[in-house]
Amino acid sequence: MRLATPLGLVLALLISHSSLAQPLFATADSLEAAVSNADLVIVARITRLSDIEPPPDEPGHWVNLEIDEILKMSLQEGPHEQLGMFLKRDLEELEHWIDESAPLLIAYDNTQPYQAQVITLEPDKVEVMNRDFEVLRDAEEVIRVARTTIRRTPRNVTRVATFRLFVPRERCLGTQWAWCLDTGGRMLLHVPADVHLEKKAIKMVESNDTFDRTIGISALFYFESEENRERMLSLLKDPGHYDDDPELGPDGFMRFRRRYVIRAQAYSVLRCWGLEVEQPVIEEFLKVE
Repeated sequence: MRLATPLGLVLALLISHSSLAQPLFATADSLEAAVSNADLVIVARITRLSDIEPPPDEPGHWVNLEIDEILKMSLQEGPHEQLGMFLKRDLEELEHWIDESAPLLIAYDNTQPYQAQVITLEPDKVEVMNRDFEVLRDAEEVIRVARTTIRRTPRNVTRVATFRLFVPRERCLGTQWAWCLDTGGRMLLHVPADVHLEKKAIKMVESNDTFDRTIGISALFYFESEENRERMLSLLKDPGHYDDDPELGPDGFMRFRRRYVIRAQAYSVLRCWGLEVEQPVIEEFLKVE
């Protein structure tokens, strides 16, 4: 059984309550997620543009890199001093990096050769978000977090599951992702589904905010345990809900649909864990008083 994510519901609610035409959403990987799911992580500088023609359906350019430091590599890769790579950036930005000999942190996934993630380490231009929604603007701190994440990941783990969290609006202000706020949208951040996420999810489930609680329940899907099973079971009668806009019912009276999103999400998680539980009331129509 596939877990029903609340993302679609959340997006629909945000759109329906927005005065703008269509909210837009920014998506990014946290620094920890980017390096955890990369086969190669390096600090490098672009020496020149390559003569290789880019794929017709991929915006970007092939470049030649000079490697300053290898933070992570597979056994098959072996050490490099120079490397060719496709970077999905516009020509003006690449030429700037060449002219300035700008240091770059690059996370490369062998399964997505045209999707290398690039973080500039130029002074006053560093900007990447960690899993705690902190915006890192210091190059040494970025490299330190990357090293620590790589060191803590076992060598036999080449990919980690990730989960999308909504970033608090105030954490986006003054960043490259702030544009989504002007449309009434939000930023979504991919974070590793690890013990750190479990602790965050438990706090979210215990929140008084229905929105946060729904997201927290979905995150706990990754962490089945006796304690979390009890948490989910206790939510099957939770009153947390969203109300749809009123509509005319078949009896000629105005009504609205109340959706018990906390119950619904907890029930989905329990069923995905293989527990046979009675389905709670997850929605009902109520007359407008």
